[in-house]
Amino acid sequence: MPPVPPTAAPARTAFAWNALWSVAVLAAGLFCLAAAQWGMAASETAPPSPVAATAVGPQAPRAAKKNVLYLNSYQPGYKWSDEIFEGIREVLANQTDPLVDLQVEYMDSKKYSGPILRQGLFDLYKYKFRDTSFSVVMVSDNYAFEFARQYAAELFPGAPIVFCGVNDLRPDMMAGRTDMTGVEERFDLKGTLDLALTQNPGKKRLIVIGDRSVTGIAIANQVRAQLPPYHDRLEWEFWDSYQLGEILGLVERVPADAMIFFIPFYQAIGDRFYSAEEVVAEIGEHSDAPIYTCWDFLVGSGTVGGRVLKGREHGRLAASMALRILEGTPVADIPVVAQVGDLYLFDYNGLKRFHIPESDLPLGSEILNKPYYFFRINPQIFWIIVVALVILAATLVFLVINISRRRSVEEKIRAQLSFLTLLLDNIPQLVFWKDRDQRYQGANKAFAAFFGLSDPAVVVGKTNPEVLPGWWDHAGMAEEADREVMRSEAPRRRMRLAFPRGDGEQAWLELNKAPLRDRKGQVVGTLSTAEDVTDKERLEAQLRQSQKMEAVGTLAGGLAHDFNNILTTIINSTEMALLDLAPDSQAAADLRRVLTASKRGGGIVRQILTFSRPSRENFRDADIAGAIMEATGLLAASLPGHIRLETDIQVVQAVCRADPNQIHQVVMNLCTNAYQALRGHLGAGGRGGVIRVVLCSTRLPAEEALLLDLPEGRYLRLTVADDGPGISPEIIDNIFDPFFTTRKDDGGTGLGLAVVQGIVRNHNGRVAVLSAPGRGASFSVYLPCGGDGDAALDGDDPAALRGAERVLFVEDDASLLETVPRVLAAFGYRVTAAPGAKEALAVLAKSGGDENAPGFDVVVTDFDMPGASGFELAQALLREAPGVPVVVVSGRFRDVRGADRPENVREIVLKPYDGAALHAAIRRALGEGGGATCRTF
Repeated sequence: MPPVPPTAAPARTAFAWNALWSVAVLAAGLFCLAAAQWGMAASETAPPSPVAATAVGPQAPRAAKKNVLYLNSYQPGYKWSDEIFEGIREVLANQTDPLVDLQVEYMDSKKYSGPILRQGLFDLYKYKFRDTSFSVVMVSDNYAFEFARQYAAELFPGAPIVFCGVNDLRPDMMAGRTDMTGVEERFDLKGTLDLALTQNPGKKRLIVIGDRSVTGIAIANQVRAQLPPYHDRLEWEFWDSYQLGEILGLVERVPADAMIFFIPFYQAIGDRFYSAEEVVAEIGEHSDAPIYTCWDFLVGSGTVGGRVLKGREHGRLAASMALRILEGTPVADIPVVAQVGDLYLFDYNGLKRFHIPESDLPLGSEILNKPYYFFRINPQIFWIIVVALVILAATLVFLVINISRRRSVEEKIRAQLSFLTLLLDNIPQLVFWKDRDQRYQGANKAFAAFFGLSDPAVVVGKTNPEVLPGWWDHAGMAEEADREVMRSEAPRRRMRLAFPRGDGEQAWLELNKAPLRDRKGQVVGTLSTAEDVTDKERLEAQLRQSQKMEAVGTLAGGLAHDFNNILTTIINSTEMALLDLAPDSQAAADLRRVLTASKRGGGIVRQILTFSRPSRENFRDADIAGAIMEATGLLAASLPGHIRLETDIQVVQAVCRADPNQIHQVVMNLCTNAYQALRGHLGAGGRGGVIRVVLCSTRLPAEEALLLDLPEGRYLRLTVADDGPGISPEIIDNIFDPFFTTRKDDGGTGLGLAVVQGIVRNHNGRVAVLSAPGRGASFSVYLPCGGDGDAALDGDDPAALRGAERVLFVEDDASLLETVPRVLAAFGYRVTAAPGAKEALAVLAKSGGDENAPGFDVVVTDFDMPGASGFELAQALLREAPGVPVVVVSGRFRDVRGADRPENVREIVLKPYDGAALHAAIRRALGEGGGATCRTF
């Protein structure tokens, strides 16, 4: 590698000095601009609140956490209560002694209220906080205050109540309550009316607009209490029972001598809710009368203004009271505070509309939306800006000079490295080299082609963020390796890092880095080579994945036997318990649900085995509509109220060759996936969501079938769609990969869609996904149509026949050995139990029968037992009692299928099983109910 040309050294020195000077000048300019911005902000910003200016002292020992519940009467986005909450957080959020855990509950009473909903909230909180105690309960506004008065003693026993934003607080509300204190919302209507009459001398009528909500009624009562002194100057009327459309019609006809006082309230028109700001804005557009208010968040939305209350101050004051209680002050020693608005706030547009001069405003009034004129800037700030602009202009000149000199240096370097460039461009590996400042000095064409660069020359003189702005996270590790090579002056080899190619495809590079030295042996940079080993990495990843799947399969197979024994015990014990109960009793219904869930648990075990080692052992011509309806029924009962599940079964007989349990699993996985997408999406949006499940019959033409890699013909199409955020194009190709998940922090395993694809492909079907960001996702499962359904398979039900035969039941599991004989006895059998093959042969020998008339009519044995397996026992029975049929039960079908089955084994029953399944297998083994054929359950 040739060294850096000597002719470039002086140019580099000059370039370095100019660069340092440019940086210094630029820093000075930025400092001046920051000083100017600080001066402007300081001239317009009030001093910080005393509550926020808390001194920071030495760090105290960490105190115990105190739970504080905040009941907000309204919903997020309502400015008044949002400002109260901000004030509360300013006081409590950064507390360390005591450490406060603040929990917020929104009661949404502006939109929804009434005794039924209030009772619903009570039931919700009673369940939700049954195991939680609170040191203080804070409530804001009248709805939450009344709720706390009624239910706090039962919901939060012993917890003090601190309220704020409460209107019309009467003595009787606090009578006998020593556990409550807080801040009363007492607005200054007199100050606002006096100001309004001064600004509008011709007004003689006052219209008060509000609603009949809990808070609206309380505020109206406060208004009425403050109006009597004006009886000789004003006539007033209250509009509190009108819809917004009626109000707009009325305000258009108000007389010229009227003005309006607005009480904040919401309005619902159709399916849309109008906020208080939107309501007053609509009234302002339709009315020629000036509108006044006493709440700061309404100023600027169509009102002129007034002497207003600030929600943030309410929250701070209430939080300070709560903090005193947490620090040990008794509630009785903290009196209720009646906070009165002391700020005059006006809207500049409202003042101009009604020709109210600013000189008529009280001293210290604030004006919103007031234009800012440049010529009003402080002269000192103006000159700072001018100086900053001059410095920046000088900086620009220096930067232009530096760029010119840098280009000259680049030309000299390019001339000396032309032969080297020609040589390197014919090397298939990526080759690039940098100086000590981590600036590229060159690269070959393979490097440019890999990263999608038009020409290797574009990297010269640039750093990684400049050359690869979209791949900085990937290039950071390589750059740190460059620094380590320069520090240690030793090479680093075979570093494997992931990089995206220029076309966006992920690739793996194996890098080798060595120090680059000049003629004197000094390290002046690094030389790097890289080889694309993506194919090798993918093969290794496939090997690791196959090993992982093999491990999953091994684990699943090991657990299946013991878990199926447990499920079989549960199923049979439940069946026995049902026999002792009235069929229409609640306990019987509960046990039937236990029975259904246990059977479904067995299906899940089979699905784990199916995922690790797919099989078709339970395939049959089945109507899958029932499995779909069962799955959607289970899901519908567990979904939250704001997510709706719609099911549309359009096929009378949805028959295909399938395992209904596996189809049930497909529906559950797809719907659960849709719910998870909706849950994350609706947490911020707040609207409802829909999951739609549709089953229909369709014919795939040749073109569509080719895209799905399916033969042309008729298929059942199962579609699960949602209206959530959709799937990002960057990950849609990976969603069916095992263990790929976007919910690692939320417990996602990445197996749901992989299981779906594995099941569907095992059914000779395909899964298609259609999605776009913001438009939801739709998964369509195509299954080949089958025969005429299950009707032909049902035949005579062997379970309908009762038995009276003698049964020898062999099982090493103690719980099954106790429950299954009782279940078979309920079907009429005479059962003898043995804990193993040796004991079973001993019992058979003592039964007194010979080989033509054995002591038992049938033997039911477990396959997997210590000492001897079920097949080994059956082989022994061929010698001892060759005429006795054998039924083998097992939790692992593949173990049974892989073994040599004796000829006297008539039936194989898979665990978990219920009494009916085992009874039916016995009848078939005895030659009844459809013949002695080997089938599984």
